Amino acid sequence: SVRFFAYGDTRSKPKIHNKLVAEMLSMVKAAPSYGSFALVSGDLVATGLNEGDWSDQFFNPKKAPNLQQLLSQIPYIACMGNHEAYLGKNVFDYNATLFRQKFPYPYVDPTSFYWSFSYGPNVKVFIIDQYHYYDAGSQQLQWLEQGLKSKAKWKFLVFHAPAYTCGTGHDPRQVPEMIKVKTLLEPLITKYNVQVTFGAHNHVYCRYDVNGVQHLTLGGGGAWLYNVTDFKLPNSMLMCG
Repeated sequence: SVRFFAYGDTRSKPKIHNKLVAEMLSMVKAAPSYGSFALVSGDLVATGLNEGDWSDQFFNPKKAPNLQQLLSQIPYIACMGNHEAYLGKNVFDYNATLFRQKFPYPYVDPTSFYWSFSYGPNVKVFIIDQYHYYDAGSQQLQWLEQGLKSKAKWKFLVFHAPAYTCGTGHDPRQVPEMIKVKTLLEPLITKYNVQVTFGAHNHVYCRYDVNGVQHLTLGGGGAWLYNVTDFKLPNSMLMCG
């Protein structure tokens, strides 16, 4: 078995994020096995192209001392969210230079943000980049399908914008990144027996069961919370919200 943390949308309110991390640290102290790693579904700060936000909202020893301790203790595995590429006033640059500098993971493509890692022989985690080209036949989808052939017992996908979610902030039937999860990723999720997907984007917690696959929205990492609504998505069951 493996224990780990998973959450997302830590942006904008570092003191709330810090309180959440305090609970994580307490859990690690009580049961060190929780310190395997943390999966973070993007939107770490409000404007990821602004160095000031990283200093104020994330790497801030005064507002978020617990986070600094967590970062020093366990692997912190974050995917790129839309706010990592945000400058403000509806201006985006998906090169996300500051995110890449601060989280230099072993990306497969130096111009994108997807990669994977194994935790022992039984866990394989795939970090998906939703903000660079990954349509049918793309390098990222080919890489993902090849990786999903792994014999690992547990296969997880981490991305920012989920296809199955219940928050009022983003309707998964209308947001392109969310639609692509359903049209491009879900066939691979089903074919290769992925057990869990981890997303955020909507600032809520909810879990959808889709043919036995658990789709989690974990957007309560610090950003203000949205209201919960059931979109009545076909062939799915909202388990909690």
